[in-house]
Amino acid sequence: MKTKQLYYENIWQLDFEANIIEVVEKDGQYHHILDQSAFYPEGGGMASDKGFINDLEVIKVYKKNDIIYHVLDQKLQGNIEGRIDGLNRTKMIQFHDAQHILSAILEKDYGLATVSHHVHEFDCDLFLDGPITEQVMNEVELKANQLIYEHKRLDTLLINKEDLIKYNIEDKDIYTNPVRITNIESLDDFNACGCMHFNNLSYVQMIKCFKVEKVNKDYKLLFSAGISLSNYFNVIYDNYREVQKVLKANDDNYLERFNSINNKSIELTKKLASYKEEYYKEVIKDVDSSFFIYEVKESEDLRILATLLINKERPIKGYLYYQNENAYQFCIFKQTDDEYSISDLLNRLKEDYQINGGGKGLIISGQTNEDLSSIILDYIS
Repeated sequence: MKTKQLYYENIWQLDFEANIIEVVEKDGQYHHILDQSAFYPEGGGMASDKGFINDLEVIKVYKKNDIIYHVLDQKLQGNIEGRIDGLNRTKMIQFHDAQHILSAILEKDYGLATVSHHVHEFDCDLFLDGPITEQVMNEVELKANQLIYEHKRLDTLLINKEDLIKYNIEDKDIYTNPVRITNIESLDDFNACGCMHFNNLSYVQMIKCFKVEKVNKDYKLLFSAGISLSNYFNVIYDNYREVQKVLKANDDNYLERFNSINNKSIELTKKLASYKEEYYKEVIKDVDSSFFIYEVKESEDLRILATLLINKERPIKGYLYYQNENAYQFCIFKQTDDEYSISDLLNRLKEDYQINGGGKGLIISGQTNEDLSSIILDYIS
Protein backbone atom coordinates (compact mmCIF):
# COMPACT_ATOMS: atom_id res chain seq x y z
CA MET A 1 0.00 0.00 0.00
CA LYS A 2 1.41 3.37 -1.00
CA THR A 3 1.43 6.23 1.50
CA LYS A 4 -0.62 9.20 0.31
CA GLN A 5 1.84 12.09 0.05
CA LEU A 6 0.05 15.16 1.38
CA TYR A 7 3.10 17.43 1.01
CA TYR A 8 2.72 17.27 -2.78
CA GLU A 9 -0.88 18.43 -2.55
CA ASN A 10 -0.18 21.37 -0.23
CA ILE A 11 3.25 22.30 1.15
CA TRP A 12 1.56 24.63 3.64
CA GLN A 13 -0.35 21.81 5.33
CA LEU A 14 1.47 21.37 8.63
CA ASP A 15 -1.17 19.46 10.64
CA PHE A 16 -2.80 16.20 9.57
CA GLU A 17 -4.52 13.08 10.82
CA ALA A 18 -3.75 9.54 9.69
CA ASN A 19 -4.20 5.86 10.50
CA ILE A 20 -1.32 3.62 11.46
CA ILE A 21 -1.14 0.70 9.00
CA GLU A 22 1.90 -1.12 10.35
CA VAL A 23 4.81 -0.67 12.80
CA VAL A 24 8.22 -2.22 12.18
CA GLU A 25 10.66 -2.45 15.11
CA LYS A 26 14.37 -1.99 14.31
CA ASP A 27 17.19 -1.53 16.81
CA GLY A 28 14.88 -0.37 19.58
CA GLN A 29 13.07 2.18 17.38
CA TYR A 30 9.64 1.97 15.77
CA HIS A 31 9.11 2.67 12.07
CA HIS A 32 5.46 3.65 11.61
CA ILE A 33 3.66 3.29 8.27
CA LEU A 34 0.67 5.62 7.87
CA ASP A 35 -2.07 5.66 5.25
CA GLN A 36 -1.21 9.30 4.53
CA SER A 37 1.45 11.75 5.67
CA ALA A 38 2.43 15.41 5.40
CA PHE A 39 6.00 14.56 6.48
CA TYR A 40 8.47 14.88 3.62
CA PRO A 41 10.90 11.91 3.67
CA GLU A 42 14.61 12.48 3.13
CA GLY A 43 15.74 12.35 -0.49
CA GLY A 44 16.52 14.41 -3.55
CA GLY A 45 19.00 16.57 -1.67
CA MET A 46 16.54 17.49 1.07
CA ALA A 47 16.50 16.26 4.66
CA SER A 48 13.28 14.87 6.08
CA ASP A 49 10.78 17.13 7.80
CA LYS A 50 11.02 17.68 11.53
CA GLY A 51 7.97 17.58 13.77
CA PHE A 52 5.81 15.51 16.11
CA ILE A 53 3.35 12.63 16.00
CA ASN A 54 1.06 12.56 19.05
CA ASP A 55 3.56 14.86 20.85
CA LEU A 56 6.41 12.40 20.20
CA GLU A 57 9.34 13.89 18.32
CA VAL A 58 9.85 12.28 14.93
CA ILE A 59 13.46 11.09 14.68
CA LYS A 60 13.57 10.47 10.95
CA VAL A 61 11.28 10.05 7.95
CA TYR A 62 12.25 8.00 4.89
CA LYS A 63 10.56 6.43 1.87
CA LYS A 64 11.02 2.95 0.44
CA ASN A 65 8.95 1.54 -2.43
CA ASP A 66 6.47 4.43 -2.16
CA ILE A 67 5.91 3.67 1.54
CA ILE A 68 6.83 6.40 4.04
CA TYR A 69 8.29 5.33 7.39
CA HIS A 70 8.14 7.58 10.47
CA VAL A 71 10.74 6.64 13.10
CA LEU A 72 9.75 7.13 16.75
CA ASP A 73 11.12 6.00 20.10
CA GLN A 74 7.73 4.61 21.12
CA LYS A 75 5.19 2.39 19.40
CA LEU A 76 1.81 3.92 18.58
CA GLN A 77 -1.47 2.38 17.47
CA GLY A 78 -4.69 3.52 15.80
CA ASN A 79 -5.22 7.11 14.70
CA ILE A 80 -2.52 9.73 15.06
CA GLU A 81 -2.12 13.49 14.77
CA GLY A 82 0.96 14.82 13.03
CA ARG A 83 2.46 18.30 13.22
CA ILE A 84 5.23 19.57 10.93
CA ASP A 85 7.89 22.10 12.01
CA GLY A 86 6.87 24.84 9.57
CA LEU A 87 9.95 27.01 10.12
CA ASN A 88 12.30 24.15 9.34
CA ARG A 89 10.29 23.16 6.24
CA THR A 90 10.36 26.72 4.93
CA LYS A 91 14.14 26.88 5.39
CA MET A 92 14.59 23.57 3.54
CA ILE A 93 12.48 24.63 0.57
CA GLN A 94 14.14 28.06 0.44
CA PHE A 95 17.56 26.41 0.23
CA HIS A 96 16.40 23.91 -2.39
CA ASP A 97 14.64 26.43 -4.62
CA ALA A 98 17.59 28.81 -4.29
CA GLN A 99 19.82 25.98 -5.53
CA HIS A 100 17.50 25.44 -8.50
CA ILE A 101 17.66 29.14 -9.37
CA LEU A 102 21.45 29.37 -9.13
CA SER A 103 22.03 26.09 -11.00
CA ALA A 104 19.69 27.16 -13.81
CA ILE A 105 21.41 30.52 -14.30
CA LEU A 106 24.90 29.03 -14.06
CA GLU A 107 24.13 26.41 -16.70
CA LYS A 108 22.11 28.60 -19.06
CA ASP A 109 24.29 31.74 -19.01
CA TYR A 110 27.74 30.34 -18.16
CA GLY A 111 27.70 26.69 -19.21
CA LEU A 112 28.45 25.45 -15.68
CA ALA A 113 26.68 22.26 -14.61
CA THR A 114 25.92 21.43 -10.98
CA VAL A 115 27.72 18.27 -9.82
CA SER A 116 26.25 18.15 -6.30
CA HIS A 117 25.02 20.34 -3.46
CA HIS A 118 25.04 20.08 0.32
CA VAL A 119 22.92 21.84 2.95
CA HIS A 120 24.39 23.09 6.24
CA GLU A 121 22.91 25.03 9.15
CA PHE A 122 23.40 28.54 7.78
CA ASP A 123 24.53 27.95 4.20
CA CYS A 124 24.56 25.60 1.26
CA ASP A 125 27.21 24.77 -1.30
CA LEU A 126 27.08 24.04 -5.02
CA PHE A 127 29.82 21.98 -6.63
CA LEU A 128 30.28 22.93 -10.29
CA ASP A 129 32.08 21.17 -13.13
CA GLY A 130 34.07 24.21 -14.22
CA PRO A 131 35.81 27.35 -12.94
CA ILE A 132 33.83 30.29 -11.62
CA THR A 133 35.14 33.74 -10.71
CA GLU A 134 33.91 36.14 -8.04
CA GLN A 135 32.68 38.43 -10.80
CA VAL A 136 30.52 35.65 -12.24
CA MET A 137 29.34 34.78 -8.72
CA ASN A 138 28.17 38.37 -8.17
CA GLU A 139 26.46 38.46 -11.57
CA VAL A 140 24.61 35.20 -10.82
CA GLU A 141 23.50 36.50 -7.42
CA LEU A 142 22.09 39.66 -9.02
CA LYS A 143 20.23 37.67 -11.69
CA ALA A 144 18.87 35.23 -9.10
CA ASN A 145 17.49 37.98 -6.86
CA GLN A 146 15.99 39.74 -9.88
CA LEU A 147 13.89 36.63 -10.54
CA ILE A 148 12.87 36.53 -6.87
CA TYR A 149 11.87 40.21 -6.79
CA GLU A 150 9.91 39.80 -10.02
CA HIS A 151 7.86 37.00 -8.38
CA LYS A 152 8.64 34.49 -11.14
CA ARG A 153 6.74 31.20 -11.03
CA LEU A 154 8.24 27.82 -10.26
CA ASP A 155 5.97 25.34 -12.02
CA THR A 156 5.70 21.66 -11.10
CA LEU A 157 4.48 19.25 -13.79
CA LEU A 158 3.71 15.53 -13.93
CA ILE A 159 4.67 13.92 -17.24
CA ASN A 160 5.08 10.42 -18.66
CA LYS A 161 8.61 8.98 -18.89
CA GLU A 162 8.44 8.78 -22.67
CA ASP A 163 7.88 12.55 -22.79
CA LEU A 164 11.08 13.43 -20.89
CA ILE A 165 12.99 13.83 -24.15
CA LYS A 166 10.68 16.70 -25.11
CA TYR A 167 12.08 18.62 -22.14
CA ASN A 168 15.72 17.61 -22.72
CA ILE A 169 15.67 15.47 -19.57
CA GLU A 170 17.62 12.22 -19.57
CA ASP A 171 15.50 9.21 -18.62
CA LYS A 172 16.80 7.22 -15.65
CA ASP A 173 15.84 3.86 -14.19
CA ILE A 174 14.96 5.45 -10.86
CA TYR A 175 12.15 7.47 -12.49
CA THR A 176 8.66 6.00 -12.31
CA ASN A 177 5.50 7.20 -14.04
CA PRO A 178 4.50 9.92 -13.74
CA VAL A 179 7.75 11.89 -13.42
CA ARG A 180 7.63 15.13 -11.44
CA ILE A 181 9.54 17.94 -13.20
CA THR A 182 10.04 21.62 -12.42
CA ASN A 183 10.55 24.74 -14.49
CA ILE A 184 11.44 28.31 -13.53
CA GLU A 185 9.51 30.94 -15.46
CA SER A 186 11.57 32.71 -18.16
CA LEU A 187 14.50 30.25 -17.80
CA ASP A 188 13.01 27.14 -19.46
CA ASP A 189 14.91 25.11 -16.89
CA PHE A 190 13.24 21.72 -16.87
CA ASN A 191 14.49 19.26 -14.23
CA ALA A 192 13.23 15.98 -12.84
CA CYS A 193 12.84 16.65 -9.12
CA GLY A 194 10.69 14.97 -6.51
CA CYS A 195 11.30 17.53 -3.76
CA MET A 196 8.91 20.11 -2.34
CA HIS A 197 8.88 23.52 -4.03
CA PHE A 198 7.25 26.91 -3.68
CA ASN A 199 5.07 27.87 -6.65
CA ASN A 200 6.55 31.37 -6.61
CA LEU A 201 10.21 32.38 -6.22
CA SER A 202 9.27 35.32 -3.97
CA TYR A 203 9.04 32.86 -1.06
CA VAL A 204 12.82 32.34 -1.28
CA GLN A 205 13.08 36.00 -0.14
CA MET A 206 16.75 36.60 -0.97
CA ILE A 207 19.94 34.82 -2.05
CA LYS A 208 23.43 35.81 -0.98
CA CYS A 209 26.54 34.23 -2.53
CA PHE A 210 29.56 34.31 -0.22
CA LYS A 211 32.58 32.88 -2.00
CA VAL A 212 33.93 30.51 -4.64
CA GLU A 213 36.87 28.15 -4.26
CA LYS A 214 38.45 25.18 -6.02
CA VAL A 215 37.99 21.84 -4.26
CA ASN A 216 39.89 19.00 -5.93
CA LYS A 217 38.67 18.93 -9.55
CA ASP A 218 35.42 20.82 -8.90
CA TYR A 219 34.58 24.41 -7.97
CA LYS A 220 32.47 25.25 -4.92
CA LEU A 221 30.04 28.14 -4.63
CA LEU A 222 28.87 28.88 -1.08
CA PHE A 223 25.53 30.66 -0.62
CA SER A 224 22.61 31.17 1.75
CA ALA A 225 18.97 32.16 1.36
CA GLY A 226 15.80 33.21 3.14
CA ILE A 227 15.44 32.51 6.85
CA SER A 228 18.84 30.83 7.08
CA LEU A 229 20.47 33.90 5.56
CA SER A 230 18.72 36.11 8.12
CA ASN A 231 19.90 33.83 10.94
CA TYR A 232 23.44 33.95 9.55
CA PHE A 233 23.42 37.75 9.54
CA ASN A 234 22.08 37.75 13.12
CA VAL A 235 25.03 35.61 14.25
CA ILE A 236 27.49 37.83 12.38
CA TYR A 237 25.91 40.95 13.88
CA ASP A 238 26.08 39.52 17.42
CA ASN A 239 29.76 38.67 16.88
CA TYR A 240 30.34 42.17 15.53
CA ARG A 241 28.85 43.70 18.67
CA GLU A 242 31.00 41.51 20.92
CA VAL A 243 34.13 42.55 19.02
CA GLN A 244 33.10 46.17 19.36
CA LYS A 245 32.98 45.77 23.12
CA VAL A 246 36.48 44.32 23.17
CA LEU A 247 37.78 47.10 20.93
CA LYS A 248 35.80 49.74 22.87
CA ALA A 249 34.59 51.02 19.54
CA ASN A 250 31.39 52.14 17.84
CA ASP A 251 30.15 51.90 14.24
CA ASP A 252 32.00 55.06 13.23
CA ASN A 253 35.48 54.19 14.52
CA TYR A 254 35.31 50.38 14.39
CA LEU A 255 37.82 49.92 11.55
CA GLU A 256 40.10 52.64 12.89
CA ARG A 257 40.24 50.96 16.31
CA PHE A 258 40.78 47.55 14.75
CA ASN A 259 43.61 48.73 12.50
CA SER A 260 45.28 50.51 15.40
CA ILE A 261 45.20 47.44 17.64
CA ASN A 262 46.22 45.16 14.77
CA ASN A 263 49.25 47.31 13.95
CA LYS A 264 50.31 47.28 17.60
CA SER A 265 49.91 43.52 17.65
CA ILE A 266 52.14 43.16 14.60
CA GLU A 267 54.81 45.35 16.22
CA LEU A 268 54.67 43.34 19.46
CA THR A 269 54.84 40.05 17.56
CA LYS A 270 57.98 41.24 15.77
CA LYS A 271 59.55 42.35 19.05
CA LEU A 272 58.68 39.04 20.69
CA ALA A 273 60.19 37.11 17.78
CA SER A 274 63.34 39.21 18.13
CA TYR A 275 63.55 38.49 21.88
CA LYS A 276 63.02 34.78 21.23
CA GLU A 277 65.77 34.78 18.65
CA GLU A 278 68.20 36.29 21.14
CA TYR A 279 67.12 33.78 23.76
CA TYR A 280 67.66 30.79 21.48
CA LYS A 281 71.02 32.13 20.34
CA GLU A 282 72.12 31.70 23.96
CA VAL A 283 70.56 28.23 24.11
CA ILE A 284 72.56 26.95 21.14
CA LYS A 285 75.74 28.97 21.75
CA ASP A 286 77.69 26.00 23.05
CA VAL A 287 75.95 23.23 21.13
CA ASP A 288 78.50 20.86 19.63
CA SER A 289 76.39 17.71 19.15
CA SER A 290 76.15 16.39 15.59
CA PHE A 291 72.43 15.74 16.17
CA PHE A 292 70.64 18.26 18.37
CA ILE A 293 67.31 17.41 20.08
CA TYR A 294 65.38 20.12 21.88
CA GLU A 295 61.85 20.85 23.17
CA VAL A 296 60.63 24.42 22.54
CA LYS A 297 58.10 26.29 24.66
CA GLU A 298 55.72 27.34 21.88
CA SER A 299 54.96 25.85 18.47
CA GLU A 300 56.01 28.98 16.55
CA ASP A 301 59.46 28.65 18.13
CA LEU A 302 60.18 25.55 16.04
CA ARG A 303 60.99 27.50 12.88
CA ILE A 304 62.82 30.27 14.76
CA LEU A 305 65.20 27.80 16.39
CA ALA A 306 65.57 25.64 13.28
CA THR A 307 66.55 28.69 11.21
CA LEU A 308 69.19 29.66 13.75
CA LEU A 309 70.64 26.16 13.78
CA ILE A 310 70.70 25.94 10.00
CA ASN A 311 72.82 29.08 9.91
CA LYS A 312 75.12 27.98 12.74
CA GLU A 313 78.78 27.77 11.78
CA ARG A 314 79.41 24.30 13.19
CA PRO A 315 77.82 21.42 11.17
CA ILE A 316 74.64 20.31 12.88
CA LYS A 317 71.31 18.64 12.19
CA GLY A 318 68.54 17.87 14.58
CA TYR A 319 65.00 17.28 15.79
CA LEU A 320 62.94 19.99 17.52
CA TYR A 321 59.51 19.42 19.00
CA TYR A 322 56.64 21.05 20.88
CA GLN A 323 54.26 19.05 23.08
CA ASN A 324 50.59 20.02 23.28
CA GLU A 325 48.77 17.55 25.54
CA ASN A 326 49.27 14.18 23.77
CA ALA A 327 50.22 15.63 20.39
CA TYR A 328 53.68 16.60 19.24
CA GLN A 329 54.57 19.13 16.57
CA PHE A 330 58.08 18.79 15.26
CA CYS A 331 60.60 19.76 12.64
CA ILE A 332 63.68 17.94 11.40
CA PHE A 333 66.40 20.18 10.01
CA LYS A 334 69.85 20.06 8.50
CA GLN A 335 72.41 22.53 7.14
CA THR A 336 72.96 23.25 3.46
CA ASP A 337 76.24 21.36 3.13
CA ASP A 338 75.05 18.32 5.07
CA GLU A 339 74.41 15.37 2.75
CA TYR A 340 72.26 13.58 5.31
CA SER A 341 68.71 12.97 3.96
CA ILE A 342 66.10 14.14 6.45
CA SER A 343 63.39 12.99 3.99
CA ASP A 344 64.67 9.42 4.28
CA LEU A 345 64.71 9.78 8.06
CA LEU A 346 61.08 10.90 8.10
CA ASN A 347 60.03 8.06 5.78
CA ARG A 348 61.68 5.48 8.04
CA LEU A 349 59.93 6.95 11.06
CA LYS A 350 56.60 6.79 9.22
CA GLU A 351 57.04 3.06 8.73
CA ASP A 352 56.82 2.50 12.50
CA TYR A 353 54.81 5.48 13.77
CA GLN A 354 51.68 7.42 12.85
CA ILE A 355 53.12 10.66 11.51
CA ASN A 356 51.62 13.42 9.38
CA GLY A 357 54.07 15.75 7.73
CA GLY A 358 56.54 16.36 4.98
CA GLY A 359 58.45 19.03 3.15
CA LYS A 360 61.49 19.70 1.02
CA GLY A 361 64.78 21.43 1.58
CA LEU A 362 66.38 22.01 4.93
CA ILE A 363 63.31 21.78 7.21
CA ILE A 364 60.61 19.11 7.37
CA SER A 365 57.58 19.71 9.61
CA GLY A 366 55.00 17.32 10.98
CA GLN A 367 52.79 16.12 13.79
CA THR A 368 52.58 12.85 15.70
CA ASN A 369 51.08 11.38 18.86
CA GLU A 370 54.42 9.76 19.75
CA ASP A 371 57.30 11.32 21.66
CA LEU A 372 60.04 10.71 19.10
CA SER A 373 62.71 12.58 21.03
CA SER A 374 63.74 9.50 22.99
CA ILE A 375 63.91 7.14 20.01
CA ILE A 376 65.00 9.24 17.04
CA LEU A 377 68.72 8.67 17.76
CA ASP A 378 68.23 4.98 16.99
CA TYR A 379 67.11 5.93 13.49
CA ILE A 380 70.11 8.04 12.64
CA SER A 381 72.68 5.52 13.78
